Amino acid sequence: MLPLLERKTEGWRNEVYIEISEFLTGRAIRAPQWTYAVAVPAVQKLSARYNEYILYDRFADPYQHVNLAGRTETREFSAHLRDRLMTRIAEAGDPKPVIDPPFIPYV
Repeated sequence: MLPLLERKTEGWRNEVYIEISEFLTGRAIRAPQWTYAVAVPAVQKLSARYNEYILYDRFADPYQHVNLAGRTETREFSAHLRDRLMTRIAEAGDPKPVIDPPFIPYV
């Protein structure tokens, strides 16, 4: 905690990893510009397979009203965030999952 108070944050990650287990099972990453989440269709504690669920551009849409998951124009951002999320899932001690496209992709 002391380095944070002294503002010595070089090399720190600027994102948060989230595990969701309330009404659905999911994993998410929240970075300064993006919120990216994946989910399992049935309630399970752990899964080896998820679907893209949410992608919000927090700069353009700070109240997170427009879900960009599965859209052609955000495919590159999704791929980068998917890789980051899979890394964070593995670091948390869970097996690295497969993340499929959204159930209802946008074109």
